[in-house]
Amino acid sequence: MAKTELHILGAGPAGLSAAIVLARAGRTVHIHERYDTVGKRFRGDLQGLDNWSTKENVLDIFQSFGLTTHFDKTPFCNVTLTNGRHTFTGNSDQPLFYLVKRGPFPDSIDTALYHQAKESGVNFHFRSRYPEESSDIIATGPIRESTIAADKGIVFKTDLPNMAIGIFNDDLAYLGYSYLLVAQGYGCLCTVVFKDLHRLNECFERTLEWAQNKYSIDISNGRPVGGVGSFSLDQPSIKGTSLLAGEAAGLQDMLWGFGIRTAITSGYLAAQSILHKQDYSELLTKNIYPSLKASVVNRFLWEKCKSGPYTLLPYLMKFPVSLRTQFRHLYRFSPLHRMLFPFAKNYMNKEYPSA
Repeated sequence: MAKTELHILGAGPAGLSAAIVLARAGRTVHIHERYDTVGKRFRGDLQGLDNWSTKENVLDIFQSFGLTTHFDKTPFCNVTLTNGRHTFTGNSDQPLFYLVKRGPFPDSIDTALYHQAKESGVNFHFRSRYPEESSDIIATGPIRESTIAADKGIVFKTDLPNMAIGIFNDDLAYLGYSYLLVAQGYGCLCTVVFKDLHRLNECFERTLEWAQNKYSIDISNGRPVGGVGSFSLDQPSIKGTSLLAGEAAGLQDMLWGFGIRTAITSGYLAAQSILHKQDYSELLTKNIYPSLKASVVNRFLWEKCKSGPYTLLPYLMKFPVSLRTQFRHLYRFSPLHRMLFPFAKNYMNKEYPSA
Protein backbone atom coordinates (compact mmCIF):
# COMPACT_ATOMS: atom_id res chain seq x y z
CA MET A 1 0.00 0.00 0.00
CA ALA A 2 1.36 3.44 -0.96
CA LYS A 3 2.63 5.58 1.87
CA THR A 4 0.43 8.68 2.07
CA GLU A 5 2.28 10.72 4.74
CA LEU A 6 5.84 11.65 3.82
CA HIS A 7 8.65 13.44 5.64
CA ILE A 8 11.41 15.44 3.94
CA LEU A 9 14.52 16.81 5.63
CA GLY A 10 15.67 20.17 4.27
CA ALA A 11 13.80 23.09 2.71
CA GLY A 12 16.30 23.88 -0.03
CA PRO A 13 15.49 23.63 -3.76
CA ALA A 14 15.78 19.82 -3.76
CA GLY A 15 13.51 19.28 -0.78
CA LEU A 16 11.00 21.93 -1.85
CA SER A 17 10.70 20.62 -5.41
CA ALA A 18 10.16 17.08 -4.14
CA ALA A 19 7.54 18.30 -1.67
CA ILE A 20 5.62 20.26 -4.32
CA VAL A 21 5.45 17.30 -6.71
CA LEU A 22 4.37 14.90 -3.95
CA ALA A 23 1.76 17.26 -2.50
CA ARG A 24 0.28 17.97 -5.91
CA ALA A 25 -0.09 14.20 -6.33
CA GLY A 26 -2.24 14.06 -3.20
CA ARG A 27 0.30 12.97 -0.60
CA THR A 28 0.52 14.55 2.85
CA VAL A 29 3.99 16.08 2.99
CA HIS A 30 5.96 17.39 5.95
CA ILE A 31 9.18 19.35 5.47
CA HIS A 32 11.53 19.59 8.45
CA GLU A 33 13.99 22.48 8.31
CA ARG A 34 16.63 23.11 10.97
CA TYR A 35 16.55 26.89 10.44
CA ASP A 36 13.62 29.20 11.16
CA THR A 37 12.87 29.87 7.49
CA VAL A 38 13.84 28.74 3.99
CA GLY A 39 17.07 29.84 2.33
CA LYS A 40 18.76 30.74 5.60
CA ARG A 41 22.14 29.44 4.35
CA PHE A 42 22.26 32.36 1.93
CA ARG A 43 22.29 36.12 2.40
CA GLY A 44 21.18 37.38 -0.97
CA ASP A 45 23.82 35.74 -3.15
CA LEU A 46 23.32 35.96 -6.89
CA GLN A 47 23.74 32.52 -8.42
CA GLY A 48 23.52 31.15 -11.91
CA LEU A 49 20.75 28.79 -12.96
CA ASP A 50 22.45 27.06 -15.87
CA ASN A 51 20.61 26.90 -19.17
CA TRP A 52 23.28 25.13 -21.21
CA SER A 53 23.03 21.51 -20.04
CA THR A 54 20.18 20.64 -22.42
CA LYS A 55 18.70 22.01 -25.61
CA GLU A 56 15.44 22.66 -23.74
CA ASN A 57 15.19 25.84 -21.71
CA VAL A 58 15.63 25.15 -18.00
CA LEU A 59 12.50 27.17 -17.15
CA ASP A 60 10.40 25.01 -19.50
CA ILE A 61 11.83 21.90 -17.86
CA PHE A 62 10.92 23.18 -14.39
CA GLN A 63 7.40 23.88 -15.60
CA SER A 64 7.19 20.34 -16.98
CA PHE A 65 7.98 19.20 -13.42
CA GLY A 66 4.92 21.12 -12.25
CA LEU A 67 6.99 23.94 -10.74
CA THR A 68 6.25 27.61 -11.28
CA THR A 69 9.07 30.04 -12.06
CA HIS A 70 7.66 33.06 -10.22
CA PHE A 71 11.00 34.37 -9.01
CA ASP A 72 13.28 37.13 -10.22
CA LYS A 73 15.47 35.78 -13.00
CA THR A 74 17.68 37.86 -15.25
CA PRO A 75 18.67 36.08 -18.48
CA PHE A 76 22.21 36.48 -19.77
CA CYS A 77 23.10 35.72 -23.37
CA ASN A 78 26.50 37.38 -23.12
CA VAL A 79 29.33 36.71 -20.71
CA THR A 80 32.77 38.26 -20.40
CA LEU A 81 35.67 36.04 -19.38
CA THR A 82 39.08 37.34 -18.36
CA ASN A 83 42.33 36.06 -16.92
CA GLY A 84 43.12 39.51 -15.51
CA ARG A 85 45.20 40.51 -18.51
CA HIS A 86 43.13 39.56 -21.54
CA THR A 87 39.37 39.80 -21.86
CA PHE A 88 37.01 37.94 -24.19
CA THR A 89 33.25 38.23 -24.69
CA GLY A 90 31.13 35.28 -25.72
CA ASN A 91 27.59 35.35 -27.04
CA SER A 92 24.73 32.89 -27.02
CA ASP A 93 21.61 32.71 -29.18
CA GLN A 94 19.58 31.84 -26.05
CA PRO A 95 20.15 32.62 -22.39
CA LEU A 96 23.33 30.94 -21.21
CA PHE A 97 22.06 31.15 -17.64
CA TYR A 98 19.62 33.05 -15.45
CA LEU A 99 20.76 35.02 -12.44
CA VAL A 100 18.61 34.29 -9.41
CA LYS A 101 18.78 35.49 -5.83
CA ARG A 102 19.22 33.07 -2.95
CA GLY A 103 18.04 33.41 0.61
CA PRO A 104 14.97 34.40 2.66
CA PHE A 105 14.02 37.34 0.45
CA PRO A 106 10.73 38.09 -1.37
CA ASP A 107 12.26 37.84 -4.86
CA SER A 108 14.47 34.77 -4.33
CA ILE A 109 14.06 31.33 -5.86
CA ASP A 110 13.96 29.86 -2.33
CA THR A 111 10.98 31.99 -1.32
CA ALA A 112 9.16 31.33 -4.59
CA LEU A 113 9.43 27.57 -4.11
CA TYR A 114 8.36 27.95 -0.48
CA HIS A 115 5.19 29.80 -1.45
CA GLN A 116 4.33 27.22 -4.10
CA ALA A 117 4.87 24.45 -1.57
CA LYS A 118 2.58 26.19 0.92
CA GLU A 119 -0.07 26.67 -1.76
CA SER A 120 0.24 22.96 -2.61
CA GLY A 121 -0.51 22.02 0.99
CA VAL A 122 2.98 21.14 2.24
CA ASN A 123 3.33 21.27 6.03
CA PHE A 124 6.43 23.09 7.28
CA HIS A 125 8.19 22.40 10.57
CA PHE A 126 10.96 24.93 11.19
CA ARG A 127 13.68 24.41 13.78
CA SER A 128 12.85 20.74 13.49
CA ARG A 129 15.30 17.85 13.95
CA TYR A 130 13.30 14.98 12.52
CA PRO A 131 15.29 11.70 12.60
CA GLU A 132 16.97 10.70 9.33
CA GLU A 133 16.01 7.05 9.66
CA SER A 134 12.31 7.97 9.69
CA SER A 135 12.47 10.38 6.74
CA ASP A 136 11.57 9.59 3.15
CA ILE A 137 13.84 12.15 1.47
CA ILE A 138 17.02 13.73 2.84
CA ALA A 139 17.89 17.03 1.16
CA THR A 140 19.96 18.75 3.83
CA GLY A 141 22.58 20.34 1.60
CA PRO A 142 26.37 20.01 1.38
CA ILE A 143 28.17 17.14 3.08
CA ARG A 144 30.99 18.78 4.99
CA GLU A 145 33.19 15.71 4.64
CA SER A 146 32.89 15.97 0.84
CA THR A 147 33.56 19.70 0.55
CA ILE A 148 35.53 20.44 -2.61
CA ALA A 149 35.10 24.21 -2.91
CA ALA A 150 34.22 27.31 -0.93
CA ASP A 151 33.17 30.80 -1.92
CA LYS A 152 33.38 34.18 -0.25
CA GLY A 153 31.97 37.47 -1.45
CA ILE A 154 29.76 40.49 -1.02
CA VAL A 155 26.42 41.67 -2.38
CA PHE A 156 25.75 45.37 -2.85
CA LYS A 157 23.54 47.92 -4.55
CA THR A 158 25.10 49.53 -7.58
CA ASP A 159 24.44 51.73 -10.60
CA LEU A 160 26.55 49.49 -12.83
CA PRO A 161 24.73 48.03 -15.85
CA ASN A 162 23.78 44.36 -16.00
CA MET A 163 26.91 42.29 -16.46
CA ALA A 164 28.37 38.84 -15.95
CA ILE A 165 32.15 38.75 -15.61
CA GLY A 166 34.08 35.53 -14.99
CA ILE A 167 37.69 35.85 -13.82
CA PHE A 168 40.00 32.84 -14.20
CA ASN A 169 43.27 33.47 -12.44
CA ASP A 170 44.82 31.31 -9.72
CA ASP A 171 45.98 34.36 -7.75
CA LEU A 172 42.39 35.59 -7.57
CA ALA A 173 40.67 32.20 -7.31
CA TYR A 174 42.85 29.12 -6.88
CA LEU A 175 41.74 26.38 -9.29
CA GLY A 176 38.36 28.10 -9.44
CA TYR A 177 37.07 31.44 -10.59
CA SER A 178 35.89 34.80 -9.36
CA TYR A 179 32.83 36.54 -10.70
CA LEU A 180 31.17 39.92 -10.78
CA LEU A 181 27.45 39.70 -11.44
CA VAL A 182 25.09 42.66 -11.71
CA ALA A 183 21.35 42.38 -12.28
CA GLN A 184 18.89 45.26 -12.03
CA GLY A 185 21.09 47.41 -9.78
CA TYR A 186 22.10 44.53 -7.51
CA GLY A 187 25.66 43.26 -7.56
CA CYS A 188 27.50 40.19 -6.30
CA LEU A 189 31.28 39.80 -6.23
CA CYS A 190 32.60 36.40 -5.17
CA THR A 191 35.64 34.16 -5.25
CA VAL A 192 35.33 30.38 -5.59
CA VAL A 193 38.38 28.34 -4.53
CA PHE A 194 38.85 24.62 -5.06
CA LYS A 195 40.93 22.17 -3.03
CA ASP A 196 43.17 24.55 -1.01
CA LEU A 197 40.33 26.29 0.79
CA HIS A 198 42.67 28.10 3.18
CA ARG A 199 43.50 30.41 0.26
CA LEU A 200 39.95 31.75 0.14
CA ASN A 201 40.42 34.95 2.16
CA GLU A 202 43.55 36.10 0.36
CA CYS A 203 42.07 35.28 -3.03
CA PHE A 204 38.92 37.26 -2.27
CA GLU A 205 40.94 40.28 -1.14
CA ARG A 206 42.84 40.22 -4.45
CA THR A 207 39.57 39.84 -6.36
CA LEU A 208 38.08 42.79 -4.52
CA GLU A 209 41.10 44.94 -5.27
CA TRP A 210 40.99 43.94 -8.94
CA ALA A 211 37.26 44.68 -9.25
CA GLN A 212 37.54 48.05 -7.53
CA ASN A 213 40.38 49.08 -9.83
CA LYS A 214 38.58 47.80 -12.93
CA TYR A 215 34.99 48.89 -12.24
CA SER A 216 35.25 51.35 -9.33
CA ILE A 217 32.58 49.45 -7.43
CA ASP A 218 31.30 50.92 -4.18
CA ILE A 219 30.87 48.26 -1.50
CA SER A 220 30.13 50.62 1.40
CA ASN A 221 26.61 49.16 1.50
CA GLY A 222 27.86 45.61 0.99
CA ARG A 223 26.78 42.49 2.87
CA PRO A 224 29.06 39.43 3.16
CA VAL A 225 28.00 36.16 1.56
CA GLY A 226 29.63 32.77 1.15
CA GLY A 227 29.34 29.05 1.53
CA VAL A 228 30.72 25.66 0.56
CA GLY A 229 30.02 23.09 -2.13
CA SER A 230 30.30 19.32 -1.88
CA PHE A 231 30.58 16.65 -4.53
CA SER A 232 30.84 12.87 -4.51
CA LEU A 233 30.14 10.24 -7.12
CA ASP A 234 30.63 7.64 -4.39
CA GLN A 235 27.96 9.05 -2.09
CA PRO A 236 25.01 6.62 -1.99
CA SER A 237 21.70 7.86 -3.34
CA ILE A 238 19.77 5.87 -0.75
CA LYS A 239 20.44 5.74 2.99
CA GLY A 240 18.43 3.04 4.69
CA THR A 241 14.98 3.69 3.27
CA SER A 242 15.60 7.42 2.68
CA LEU A 243 16.31 8.91 -0.75
CA LEU A 244 19.14 11.45 -0.86
CA ALA A 245 18.69 14.51 -3.09
CA GLY A 246 20.82 17.49 -4.08
CA GLU A 247 24.19 17.92 -2.42
CA ALA A 248 23.15 15.48 0.31
CA ALA A 249 23.63 12.88 -2.45
CA GLY A 250 26.89 14.51 -3.59
CA LEU A 251 25.17 15.86 -6.71
CA GLN A 252 27.07 18.94 -7.85
CA ASP A 253 28.90 20.24 -10.91
CA MET A 254 32.59 19.43 -10.35
CA LEU A 255 33.84 22.04 -12.81
CA TRP A 256 32.09 25.28 -11.86
CA GLY A 257 29.66 24.36 -9.08
CA PHE A 258 26.35 25.19 -10.79
CA GLY A 259 24.07 23.10 -8.61
CA ILE A 260 20.57 24.60 -8.45
CA ARG A 261 19.29 22.86 -11.54
CA THR A 262 20.70 19.51 -10.43
CA ALA A 263 19.22 19.90 -6.96
CA ILE A 264 15.73 20.64 -8.27
CA THR A 265 15.92 17.81 -10.82
CA SER A 266 17.01 15.32 -8.16
CA GLY A 267 14.12 16.41 -5.92
CA TYR A 268 11.70 15.85 -8.77
CA LEU A 269 13.20 12.42 -9.50
CA ALA A 270 12.98 11.44 -5.83
CA ALA A 271 9.29 12.33 -5.87
CA GLN A 272 8.75 10.34 -9.07
CA SER A 273 10.49 7.36 -7.51
CA ILE A 274 8.09 7.43 -4.56
CA LEU A 275 4.96 8.07 -6.61
CA HIS A 276 5.59 5.47 -9.30
CA LYS A 277 7.76 2.98 -7.39
CA GLN A 278 10.68 3.58 -9.76
CA ASP A 279 14.27 2.77 -8.89
CA TYR A 280 15.73 6.07 -7.72
CA SER A 281 19.33 5.09 -8.45
CA GLU A 282 18.37 4.21 -12.01
CA LEU A 283 16.62 7.56 -12.45
CA LEU A 284 19.76 9.38 -11.31
CA THR A 285 21.95 7.20 -13.54
CA LYS A 286 19.85 8.08 -16.56
CA ASN A 287 19.12 11.75 -15.92
CA ILE A 288 21.92 13.24 -13.79
CA TYR A 289 25.05 11.11 -13.52
CA PRO A 290 26.17 11.48 -17.16
CA SER A 291 26.59 15.25 -16.83
CA LEU A 292 28.23 14.86 -13.41
CA LYS A 293 30.73 12.37 -14.83
CA ALA A 294 31.41 14.80 -17.65
CA SER A 295 32.08 17.51 -15.06
CA VAL A 296 34.67 15.24 -13.39
CA VAL A 297 36.51 14.96 -16.70
CA ASN A 298 36.15 18.71 -17.23
CA ARG A 299 37.65 19.41 -13.80
CA PHE A 300 40.48 16.93 -14.48
CA LEU A 301 41.36 18.64 -17.76
CA TRP A 302 41.05 22.08 -16.18
CA GLU A 303 43.52 21.25 -13.43
CA LYS A 304 45.94 19.21 -15.52
CA CYS A 305 46.08 21.76 -18.32
CA LYS A 306 47.12 24.70 -16.17
CA SER A 307 47.26 26.87 -19.28
CA GLY A 308 43.56 26.20 -19.84
CA PRO A 309 42.31 29.52 -18.52
CA TYR A 310 44.78 31.30 -20.79
CA THR A 311 44.45 29.37 -24.05
CA LEU A 312 41.13 27.51 -23.96
CA LEU A 313 38.91 30.48 -23.14
CA PRO A 314 40.08 32.67 -26.03
CA TYR A 315 39.47 29.70 -28.30
CA LEU A 316 35.93 29.29 -26.98
CA MET A 317 35.22 32.97 -27.40
CA LYS A 318 36.33 33.02 -31.03
CA PHE A 319 34.78 29.73 -32.12
CA PRO A 320 31.91 30.47 -34.57
CA VAL A 321 29.31 28.57 -32.54
CA SER A 322 27.01 29.80 -29.78
CA LEU A 323 28.70 29.68 -26.39
CA ARG A 324 25.62 27.85 -25.06
CA THR A 325 26.16 25.10 -27.63
CA GLN A 326 29.83 24.82 -26.70
CA PHE A 327 29.04 24.55 -22.99
CA ARG A 328 26.36 21.93 -23.66
CA HIS A 329 28.96 19.77 -25.41
CA LEU A 330 31.15 20.03 -22.32
CA TYR A 331 28.46 18.25 -20.29
CA ARG A 332 27.06 15.63 -22.67
CA PHE A 333 29.46 12.83 -21.61
CA SER A 334 30.80 12.30 -25.09
CA PRO A 335 32.93 9.33 -26.21
CA LEU A 336 35.99 11.40 -25.28
CA HIS A 337 34.56 11.95 -21.79
CA ARG A 338 33.91 8.22 -21.48
CA MET A 339 37.45 7.38 -22.49
CA LEU A 340 39.00 9.87 -20.05
CA PHE A 341 36.64 9.28 -17.14
CA PRO A 342 38.61 6.43 -15.44
CA PHE A 343 41.76 8.59 -15.46
CA ALA A 344 39.83 11.64 -14.28
CA LYS A 345 38.12 9.70 -11.49
CA ASN A 346 41.46 8.28 -10.30
CA TYR A 347 42.94 11.79 -10.30
CA MET A 348 40.00 13.20 -8.38
CA ASN A 349 40.22 10.42 -5.78
CA LYS A 350 43.81 11.42 -5.12
CA GLU A 351 43.38 15.18 -5.22
CA TYR A 352 39.96 15.26 -3.54
CA PRO A 353 39.97 12.14 -1.34
CA SER A 354 36.81 13.20 0.51
CA ALA A 355 34.91 13.35 -2.78
